[in-house]
Amino acid sequence: MTPRSRPPRFLVRALRFAACLCLATTLDVALGCGGDDGAKVCDLANDACEHSDPMTQDVVDPGPDGEGDDAADDAGDTADAIYVDSSGDNADATVGDTAAMDAGDAASADADDARDAGDATDDDATDDDATNPGPCRSHLDCDPGMACTGLTVLDRACTPIPGHAWPAVSGSVPIPDNDPAGVTIAVQPSAPGYAWQVFAEVSIRHPAPGDLRLELCREGLCVGLEGYGDSLPDPPQTRTFVFGIDPVDGPGTLADFRGKAVAGAWELRAYDGVPDMAGTLEGLRGSPFILYVDAVECYRNGDCDDGEACTVDQCLPEDSRPRCGHEAKICPESPDPAYTLVCDPTDGECKPQPVR
Repeated sequence: MTPRSRPPRFLVRALRFAACLCLATTLDVALGCGGDDGAKVCDLANDACEHSDPMTQDVVDPGPDGEGDDAADDAGDTADAIYVDSSGDNADATVGDTAAMDAGDAASADADDARDAGDATDDDATDDDATNPGPCRSHLDCDPGMACTGLTVLDRACTPIPGHAWPAVSGSVPIPDNDPAGVTIAVQPSAPGYAWQVFAEVSIRHPAPGDLRLELCREGLCVGLEGYGDSLPDPPQTRTFVFGIDPVDGPGTLADFRGKAVAGAWELRAYDGVPDMAGTLEGLRGSPFILYVDAVECYRNGDCDDGEACTVDQCLPEDSRPRCGHEAKICPESPDPAYTLVCDPTDGECKPQPVR
């Protein structure tokens, strides 16, 4: 028996296309090929009349749905207004997202909500920096003393930097080009206490930021903030870091400063190790170097000495932040019932006293 011959593939596709055109012309209402949501074409992949790609069929949901893309069948949104998936980018006011789906506000009418969401430049003024810091793209979008935090564009917001701020000099400071000595600027806090969290805000301007190395030093301990990296000679680039929120390159971490006394010199050192291009430390938010120290009253038991000989002084953890505790020294029981042992405040020794 000879196998049954099959028609050529191109002939099958042509027949399907002709059938689809015919049905779309005569029965478009029944098939959903017409209506208010735009013209459809025959999709030979599933023998159905659908919106053509990429304009009217959803770009992120290109599968064979055949339902006009006006339901919750789009991978990018919960309820696309028509069929274009443009969540918060370039088509907020046209076909696509509804107002509630815009990244920045409750009701936006501008062209790109994600780029000016939540600050004073927002078109609809539904957000107010004074009451709602709002989303941000960089630390410079935030007020002084605040940093732009968050893992994604949608959850980034201006939040306070913990600790007290100590700014260094104001204005800009040149970084010597290709000079191993670099430049050092310092702050001298005078507050009591010990470092629990340390943050360093540094602003730089340099044509090739990868030429730079930054360190924070305290009492001989230096932590690498930014190391030499690959950088092409672009136009001068200004960058603001809040190290402690932004990661450090090392060696070391800012946690290495935990327990250091707040009072004393904290130094920022900047080095430019590549010739021909020079940069500066910039005072973009008042100072090119601002030290933030979240301080606690103790880090070791010796930090809690109150000068009283008859107290036991300890640095106690409380909600992950240590504090000083002082308890009266308890003397042991006297072996002679006629006497009791009492702490002598002059030397802290337990000495016998007659029982009265």
